[in-house]
Amino acid sequence: MRLLIAFLLGMAVGTIQMVWAGPYIGEQPVYSRDQGWEDRYFYVASGNGVGQVEYHCRAQANTATAAASWSIRRFTYDSSNRVSVVELAGGNDAFDQICDNRSTLSY
Repeated sequence: MRLLIAFLLGMAVGTIQMVWAGPYIGEQPVYSRDQGWEDRYFYVASGNGVGQVEYHCRAQANTATAAASWSIRRFTYDSSNRVSVVELAGGNDAFDQICDNRSTLSY
């Protein structure tokens, strides 16, 4: 009862402040998909899936392909035209690879 009276008294005096979480009026939340990624795809095909390779290079927008700021994935296909192996350049997904060198990088 004392707690309720103290709470009501605090509201009447104006000592309780409301705290709002989230964006204020006119603000929009920003998500990582809004950053503006640049994705480039390169295909090397031979035969019916066997030997077919696809490279996916990703970096911040307007990054030069000669800059060491890319994350590169290599997709290898099997004879049924399905992705059989996914490999990362340098063994990780760090943005430290050069897109122009995608075919000579270690995976």
